[in-house]
Amino acid sequence: WISLSPDGEWVTFTRGGDLFKMSVSASSPITLVRDPRMRADDPHWGEDGTIVFRDQTGIWTVKETGGDAALVLEGLWNRPSMLPDGSGILYTTPSFGLAFLDLSTGETADLVGEAVDPLYVHTGHIVYGHPTGGLFALGFDLSTHTVTGAPLPLLDEVLVSGPAAHFDVSANGTLVFTSGAGDGAQDYIVVLGPSEAVDTIPLEAASFDQVRFSPDGRSLSFNTRGGIRSDDRQVWIFDLVRESQRQLSFDGGHRAVWSPDGDHLAYSSEGPGTAGEDLWVHPTDGGSDPRHLDLGIPGDEHAAEWPLDTALVFESAGDLWVVNPFADSVVARPYGEAEYTETDFDLDPTGRFAAYTSDEYGRLEIFVRDFPTPSGKWRISAEGGSEPRWSADGRYLYYESLDGSMIMRTEVQVDAGVTPIRTEVAWRSPEGGRWDLDRNTGRAVATVPVQAGDSGPNIQLWVVVNWFEELRARTGGGGSQ
Repeated sequence: WISLSPDGEWVTFTRGGDLFKMSVSASSPITLVRDPRMRADDPHWGEDGTIVFRDQTGIWTVKETGGDAALVLEGLWNRPSMLPDGSGILYTTPSFGLAFLDLSTGETADLVGEAVDPLYVHTGHIVYGHPTGGLFALGFDLSTHTVTGAPLPLLDEVLVSGPAAHFDVSANGTLVFTSGAGDGAQDYIVVLGPSEAVDTIPLEAASFDQVRFSPDGRSLSFNTRGGIRSDDRQVWIFDLVRESQRQLSFDGGHRAVWSPDGDHLAYSSEGPGTAGEDLWVHPTDGGSDPRHLDLGIPGDEHAAEWPLDTALVFESAGDLWVVNPFADSVVARPYGEAEYTETDFDLDPTGRFAAYTSDEYGRLEIFVRDFPTPSGKWRISAEGGSEPRWSADGRYLYYESLDGSMIMRTEVQVDAGVTPIRTEVAWRSPEGGRWDLDRNTGRAVATVPVQAGDSGPNIQLWVVVNWFEELRARTGGGGSQ
């Protein structure tokens, strides 16, 4: 992500976890923030000369001239943006609610329940995207930091994908946005051979996500992408032998993982009476309805891996948990609760060591711990990584590089612990797509974004000048300017 300076002369951007600025006249980049413990993302250049950004530990600020970055709010937040007078920061929560941080008091306030990518504009409004698509405006008094009025819909066509709404507004009232089908990104699914040969799965381009091999390597599961908490996200199964697909979930579902015997998929979905996205277990033959695992954990639950019949590993609020999905009374237990975030999971073939992703050192790295009791701990990656996968013989750990451009392979020595020996590039990851490893054959599967010129969604870029006049007319003036 990039952000333009208020005078339009500079741009700030992130690369490899560092924050830079560069003149639009194409000068060399100037480093603003470089810290191996930090992965800068989502920068926004405020009118007072402060740049706000986030990493896995919280929201930070740094002066446009550089210097030490300051942590202003701890936590996993998204898309921060600075108010024009520098008095506060708008941001979104992990559950996609709009919130505000007062920089003078350190106090926070929730403003709207469903919002992404907020931006204050000089008509006295916060303009933001809705998780299911479209652009909205909310009156906001800059002097009192209070909401004035109710949210009002502005444009249905604005594209929203995940925590990002594809729009921006200049200080003089020019609106730019993209519109198109789906969530604005379509993909192919490809299989990567051991010699880096690429074979495209015979499926029409669509918004694919979370592609996983079945235990026998004969099928793939994936979900289609849609708006946040949308029924457009459904779980599908593709038979690699017959080259046929079928839909498994019909009430919403994503982030599916296979049971060890391949007879079930566990995935996340909302349902009646749930407090967020809960876990559901569905027979892969579709012969019966999915079973709801009512674990009583607040917030969302996302399946990470199903390594044993009696152990389904899932993520919730940045921690890893384990549950026996077939027990008469399902009770989840934490696996290594920590102050930092722990995600992903893969158990080695012996069932002894678990690989996972953690931001313990300030950026995402690959670690290994004992399983089922997380006693030891060994760091595997040296320059960041995520989504680890063990090889069939347990000699190698594969994982995605920090920037998503490569699949790395680290040879490990296993005895009393796990020691990394040598790391090399296994595959050049096609555009940083989601990936998985088939232990049976050593193949990998990945999603590849549709490139310009390919048949894909009709994405269009729109520019609206003097948009503030229309905004004021639609809202009757709004908050204070």
